[in-house]
Amino acid sequence: MKNNLTRKIRYNKASDLRFLQSGEEYFSALLGIIQNAKKLIYLQVYTLDPDNTGNMIMNALKEAVQKNVKVYVLVDAYGSKALTKKQMREMQEAGIHCRRFSPIVLLKFRAGRRLHHKITVVDGNTAIIGGINISDKYRGDDTTLPWLDFGVQVSGPVVMDLQKLCERMYYPDRLPGSVKRIKKPITDTGQYETCVVHSDWFRRKNKINYHFKQAIRHAEKDIVIICSYFIPSFRLIVLLKKASQRGINIKLYLQGKSDVPVARDATRFFYRIFFKHQMKIFEFPERILHGKLWMVDDKIICIGSYNFNHLSEYTSIETNIQIANNEFCNTVRNELENTFEKYAEPVPEEEFLQKLKSLQRLRLWASYTATTILMKLAFTFTSKSS
Repeated sequence: MKNNLTRKIRYNKASDLRFLQSGEEYFSALLGIIQNAKKLIYLQVYTLDPDNTGNMIMNALKEAVQKNVKVYVLVDAYGSKALTKKQMREMQEAGIHCRRFSPIVLLKFRAGRRLHHKITVVDGNTAIIGGINISDKYRGDDTTLPWLDFGVQVSGPVVMDLQKLCERMYYPDRLPGSVKRIKKPITDTGQYETCVVHSDWFRRKNKINYHFKQAIRHAEKDIVIICSYFIPSFRLIVLLKKASQRGINIKLYLQGKSDVPVARDATRFFYRIFFKHQMKIFEFPERILHGKLWMVDDKIICIGSYNFNHLSEYTSIETNIQIANNEFCNTVRNELENTFEKYAEPVPEEEFLQKLKSLQRLRLWASYTATTILMKLAFTFTSKSS
């Protein structure tokens, strides 16, 4: 029976789900599904770096081709700018179908939408989706913690929704005969209510933001938000305020140590509002947070590439997976609590506000203003035809 959180959402089914965190756990899972592929692999990612981790995955894809597996790789032209023409050509010569999404042409003063989602689909029955790029930064080593991010390994009928999305992204105008499509009868209904939620504003798709706002409106107990670049719209802030006024416990897990300090300070510009409305704030002082996840009432969870900011809402192509299952939500919560215990620290309201003198307030305001202007400029110069 559908509750208020799920009644207006069309769910498919998943037969198996596994929550993944960045590091060896994630890349072992990714390597495993690639090595077990029999017929077809789609890999679409924002960043594919030609470092140890990237080379490991590229070599696994080349080995898959040698086993007569069709492999289609789509990387974002900007996010994967470290990947050279020579390396792309080497993949093509190895039999991998690969291309860059939306190459940047500076002379035209226009840039295309950015492919920000991270999806790997294998044989139409197994997939990994989340926010984790293919790079050493997300894998870590004995001396360096991986950037904190999340993914989900999923099996069952919902995987075909991801495969169809990957097909449309690789060949937006047509599906030529060279594409090996796998059509599977829906025989495995699965136990998990699961749906693929997609955001592509220029194609009039914004399900991620819509679903989250609906979940906030119907929350009964608590809301957990983990977001690396959290610069919410004022509409979202109003919804969170109203939820707090209804007695909903709201926890925000945000960047402390940051790869983009100006974006972190833009987020901190909102802390006074969050504190005023009894929201609890946590930061990660020793580990860079890159993850994007929200959960409501231990009933519904959404994981993927979508940040709550202007870029994700209007200029990037984002994909999340949304799951309505109490058991899975509890599993994720338990794993996250272990991670939070190690790396997250609460931001004390009184201490933060005492340190917030005039110059600090000005710096946070300037960071928010500059970040917002840059994001809106990115939208202005984004080509709708890309």
